[in-house]
Amino acid sequence: MTGSVFVILCAGFNSAYVDRLHDRVKHYLIQCGISKTSSYVLETVVDELVCNILEHSHASWVEVEMHPNGEHVKLLLRDNGEEFDPLPAINAKGPESLEEIQGERSLGLYMVGKLAASWHYKRVDKSVNELDFIVPLDDEVKGEKHGAH
Repeated sequence: MTGSVFVILCAGFNSAYVDRLHDRVKHYLIQCGISKTSSYVLETVVDELVCNILEHSHASWVEVEMHPNGEHVKLLLRDNGEEFDPLPAINAKGPESLEEIQGERSLGLYMVGKLAASWHYKRVDKSVNELDFIVPLDDEVKGEKHGAH
């Protein structure tokens, strides 16, 4: 599966890291022919997840992989931060039910979960969080990618 890997090494949250990553992700999506709504959704998902990691997990590095194909983009995020189970927030029945969930990451994870077709979280070797998402491409982008007008 072809794709691209973006890595942030940091000693804490810094908006400049997020801005640089955002620019690199946007440039990569344009190179892949992904624009409009799908690009915005993917940029939003990456921004939200990376900001959560940098702000809340005490990670010293974050790795983002993007693997586009004609139907979707697989996002894979890894970090060495504290273990965190995104299941309650992603599977919440609605924003109002998030009040019952502890933690500051809940609303963003709920939104990301709604944008993704599927997702999976696991803790690797008791030291790395790994979260992958499948984000579908909208029909307009699919048509452009295959040359339709």
